[in-house]
Amino acid sequence: MHRSEEIFEGQSGLELYSQSWHPSGVTKAKLAVVHGVAEHSNRYMNLVNGLVEPGIALYAYDQRGHGKSEGQRGYIESWDDYRADLGIFLNRVWEAEPSLPLFMYGHSMGALVILDYLLHESNGFQGAIISGSPIDSSDAASPALILTARMLSRIWPTFSMTSPIQPSQLSCDARVVQAYQEDPDIFKTMTVRWGTEYLDTQEWVKSHAAEITLPILIIHGGDDMLCAPEGSEQIFSAISSEDKTLKIYPSYFHELHNEPGHITVIEDILNWIESQLISDIEID
Repeated sequence: MHRSEEIFEGQSGLELYSQSWHPSGVTKAKLAVVHGVAEHSNRYMNLVNGLVEPGIALYAYDQRGHGKSEGQRGYIESWDDYRADLGIFLNRVWEAEPSLPLFMYGHSMGALVILDYLLHESNGFQGAIISGSPIDSSDAASPALILTARMLSRIWPTFSMTSPIQPSQLSCDARVVQAYQEDPDIFKTMTVRWGTEYLDTQEWVKSHAAEITLPILIIHGGDDMLCAPEGSEQIFSAISSEDKTLKIYPSYFHELHNEPGHITVIEDILNWIESQLISDIEID
C-alpha cells in the first residue's frame, strides 16, 4: 500500500488537506471518501485497510473547517461551499487516474454532501455509497434549539452552540468512543449558520431525491441513534435509480465502518463495487 498527502485550494482559496492510498498491485477503481461533521479523514482507516489491497484506491480530504484543513470549525457561509470543495477535489481525483472508474462514499454529513452534489452533477461516476444518511436526524436537536439557531443565523451566524453528538452513540466499540473523545481534531461546537444550512439542505435533498438515477448502495445501522435508519429507507424509496441497494445492519450504531462488525460492512461495500465493475464490462 502506498500513501500520499497534499494541500489543494478549495472554494474561495481556502487550503484543504487531502490524502490517498493506492494498492501495491493492480488498481481496479477509485473511491472518493467524504467524512462526517466535526471529524476528519483519518477516522476512515478501516475502509483503507479493507479496500485498498483488494484493488480500490481511496482518496479522502478534510472538509473546510475540519481536521487539517483551513476554516472556522463547524462554520460555513453556505452549503454551496461544501459542494464546490467536493467538485474541486473530485476533479483532482479524476485527473490523477482518468481511466479508472470512480465511486463515492459519504458518511453522515458527508452522505448529505454527496447527495446534494449528485443532484447538481452526476456525470462521470460509476456509483455512490451512502452511509448513515442524515435525512432523518429529528432526534438530534430539539425544536426549540432549531428555532433559536435559525433566529441567530440571521444576525450572528458564527455563534457557536454545543454539538448534540454523543460519542457513545457513534459505535458499539468502546475503543472507538474513547479515541473520538481524546482526538484533538474533533470539535465539540457547531455554529448556528452551519445548523440552518444543514437543515435546509436536508429538506432540499428529500424533495429532489427522485432525480438521482446512478447506481447507489445505501447502508445504515439499525440502532443508529443520531440519524434514524428510516431516513435511508425514505431516500431509497424516493430515488429513481434502477440499480439501488439498501442494507440495514441490525444492532449497529452510526459509524458502520467503525463498528465491531465493520469487516462485514466493508466486505459488502467491496462486493458491491466489484459487481458494478463487472456490470460495466458486460455492458461494454
